[in-house]
Amino acid sequence: MKLSVRHFYFTVIFTLLFSFSNAQIIDFDDMAIAKDTVQDTAVWNAYIGLSFDMIKQDQPLLYTRLESSLSYEKKKHLWIITGNNKTTLNGGEQVQNTGLLRFKYLWNFRKKLFPSLFAQMQYDAQRGLRQRNLIGLNGVYTVINKPRHQFLLKLGVMYEEELWDYTAVPDDRIPETHPKTEWNQLIKFNFNPRYNYKINDHSWVSVILFIQGRIDSFAVTPRISQIGKLNLALSDHLIFSSGFYGIYDFKPIVPIDNFYYSWTNTLAWRF
Repeated sequence: MKLSVRHFYFTVIFTLLFSFSNAQIIDFDDMAIAKDTVQDTAVWNAYIGLSFDMIKQDQPLLYTRLESSLSYEKKKHLWIITGNNKTTLNGGEQVQNTGLLRFKYLWNFRKKLFPSLFAQMQYDAQRGLRQRNLIGLNGVYTVINKPRHQFLLKLGVMYEEELWDYTAVPDDRIPETHPKTEWNQLIKFNFNPRYNYKINDHSWVSVILFIQGRIDSFAVTPRISQIGKLNLALSDHLIFSSGFYGIYDFKPIVPIDNFYYSWTNTLAWRF
């Protein structure tokens, strides 16, 4: 659906103010690849999503997650910007904050094989990740692109820098002497297979795998992210999304647990 100028500026401001899980609710790139027709005129798409949970302990814990995404498509070009922020409140006091801002550019994306440029800024207080910045280039191969089934393979290289602290490390794993933070800079390979099943025109299931690792130890100590999500259309604009997001790190920078996961249920409004 085309966005008016007013809707476009509202969505850009919303994204920049509130968006700084890792997978977007609606994958506009996968949806654009699935279409047969080329967009000769510019088309904007966007959505805004909100989820929250509350747990009562000594103090009520409130988890809120806000996400927004904006895409621009014209002919061979597709630009996408996505951001989200998850905040944990304990009795009105903010105790944790997690979020990211991601940019993707796809060129000639209706070909069987095409390039994709991406960049990302991220932080995750739950795991002690103060800052993560990366930039990279993928080759994307469309294995299957049927009306109901889509299977993509992405392979590429990226530069990554991360700043970690020891706030999420269990006491018995903290070394007697250690720096306050650990700074890591690496060039990595990444491999990303993804499968989408279309239930109907507005509902679908996605299974996604991200595998990344150092060039000299990609098969030995990778970091693997697993994503499974179900998107159900409640109306032409309202979408319910339920997703599992997991990370297994064979060799974390600081001695946190190797496996971390979350389950998120979100209501999203698509423009």
